[in-house]
Amino acid sequence: MKKKVKKKNVIDIIEGYYLAHFIRYLQKEKIFDAGGQVIKKYEKDETILHILSFLHQRTDIITLHTQKGYCLARKYASYPQLGFYIDKFIGAYGNFNFNNADKILHIDGQEFAAAYEQVQPFCNYTFMLHLLGQLKATHILDLGCGMAGLITSFCKNLPGRQATGIDSNPYNCKKVKNNLLKLNLQKNIKIICGNAADFKKLLPENTRKSVNVVYAANLVNEFFGKGNNAAVEFLRQLKDTFSGKRMVITDYYSTYGTGAAADPALQHNYLHDIMQIFSGQGLTPKDYKGWNTLYKKSGCRLLTVFEGESTGIKWFIHVLQL
Repeated sequence: MKKKVKKKNVIDIIEGYYLAHFIRYLQKEKIFDAGGQVIKKYEKDETILHILSFLHQRTDIITLHTQKGYCLARKYASYPQLGFYIDKFIGAYGNFNFNNADKILHIDGQEFAAAYEQVQPFCNYTFMLHLLGQLKATHILDLGCGMAGLITSFCKNLPGRQATGIDSNPYNCKKVKNNLLKLNLQKNIKIICGNAADFKKLLPENTRKSVNVVYAANLVNEFFGKGNNAAVEFLRQLKDTFSGKRMVITDYYSTYGTGAAADPALQHNYLHDIMQIFSGQGLTPKDYKGWNTLYKKSGCRLLTVFEGESTGIKWFIHVLQL
């Protein structure tokens, strides 16, 4: 039987708040070197030492060595294992607006872009590139492209390939366009700053005709704020525009309200559900059957399902025929 998450008391909650912000402070001040050791100029800083001592006593993030002193625990030394989560959940999602019942959490676009820019070098697109190869992709439309890592990898070594990315975050778009100039890929990849839901208005007719695979990673989960209708309508519009073509959806299954929500192994999943609710994005279906109901309502056909669990998230890849 799986262990359940220990319930927090009021002091636990307050302590967690301070611990998270202390970690973010150390990160922003660049206290640690690439190996996770405290930079020399901070080794005798009393304020820093008090924070490190507190974190060492109350978390598994800081270790104490006889010779090295305080260090980041080895498993947290790389950015994706600690920095990304702190920048995403505390930096980008940590802005509360208690006067708006629908969207208590306000997502900071600049912080969000900065977090994903830093984690980008650690991303591995091998499986997805293989899948796109099997689908004979020649021109990908990446909806909610973020830092455009996938389509950059897709076009990088094969000049004949084309891609179009749409993203609503102006900070993402600016960073991606600058990166494409450096890589000399501005002719292969077009970036459009706008809401992915408005793709019909944003895409020129020749682009709509040229696209043969539509891709959406961590985007469709944003359409559930007021039930399933918006997600169904979005998919229906994609089917109408790209009828007969393939779409790849990468997203996650909600655990909110299920027994799995109390599973420590899925703590990240449950936390993401909470972020979804209070940022107004709503909860996704809990399994592929729930998602498939949406696909059927929109007139799409589910062809292939890949599922897995990593970093505490129940993720999936669905291949559809639009």
